[in-house]
Formats: sequence, C-alpha cells, structure tokens
Amino acid sequence: MGVIAKIAAALRQAKVPPTYGFVNAEWTEQEPSKIAVLRAWRDAGNPLGNHSWSHMNLDAHPLGAFEGDIARNEALLSGLMKNADWHWFRFPFLVEGDTPEKKNGVRAYLGRHGYKIAGVTMSFGDYMWNEPYARCKTKNDTKSIRLLEDTYLRAAKDAADYSRELSHRLFHRDIPYVLLMHVGAFDAEMLLRLL
Repeated sequence: MGVIAKIAAALRQAKVPPTYGFVNAEWTEQEPSKIAVLRAWRDAGNPLGNHSWSHMNLDAHPLGAFEGDIARNEALLSGLMKNADWHWFRFPFLVEGDTPEKKNGVRAYLGRHGYKIAGVTMSFGDYMWNEPYARCKTKNDTKSIRLLEDTYLRAAKDAADYSRELSHRLFHRDIPYVLLMHVGAFDAEMLLRLL
C-alpha cells in the first residue's frame, strides 16, 4: 500500500492529471487483500482500466480466449469504478495480434463493448529496475542504489528524447505523449524525480 501512496503523492505533487492504472485482476483472486491497493488508487482520484484478466499475450492465444480474458476482468473494474468510465483497454505486452484476423477481431470486440484503446508513445522498461532495487535495499547498498537511480533516469531521458525526435519527424511537433510505467517500489521512489 505504501508504494501506491507514494506514486499517487508524486503524481499529485507534479500536478499530473488523473492517471489510469491498468489492472490484471487475476492477482486479486490469488491475494484478495490486494484489492485495497486498487481502492487506494481510486481514492487518490485515479481511474482504472482493463489490461486483461491474466496479462494474456494475444499472439500466443486464440482470439476467443483473449476476448474471454478481457471480459473476465470487467466485474472487478465496474465494481471499483462505480459510475466512472473504465472502458479503456491497454494490450498486454503492447501486442495487438499477429494476424489480420486477430487484429481486426479484437478491435471489433473492443468496439462492440464500448472500449477505447489506450495508446503508448513512450516506454523505457521501468519495471526492470524494481528487482535489483529490492536486492540493493535489503543489503543497504547505497552505492548501487545511486547507480540504479542514474541508469533509470538516463534510460527515461533517452526514451523521451527518442519519442520526441520521432514525433517531430512524423508530425513536425510534440504530440500528447503517453508514458507506460509499472507499479513498483523503485518507481515509487523515482517517480517525482522522473516527472
């Protein structure tokens, strides 16, 4: 719960508008107490969206199974979001289908069910720093934590520079960027600095 509180506080302090958290509800079935994390996110004024029940990779599964995984996630989302719009979908792994039939089929399914697709314009693999950070924190290895901080911020800057360069090549301007991030202890520590 402390990680979500830190992330929500950093978003507030940086004056970031309400930010979608995309949910794989499978882990709440395994650990029902984790629903409190989602409630804390909502209580901080942030909405939730669908990321499929089990983080299923569409390329590795039939379309019908993937659609079922999306639908299975909806009960939790509608309960937590009440009357607010939770009909945003982010593809797991950013994979939208390896065949035209899957791509068109899933888009048709999402359209029929009132979903909008959440795009991503910027990502730097932020989740990769969380596990090394946990190990360093356990050992109180401040030198390595500083190295993690430097590499994290450098990777984020490189990704932002690349995205901006690409935007200027394609559109001759900055676009409204969407940064993909994950919930983790290191992200919670670094988010305010990152923003």
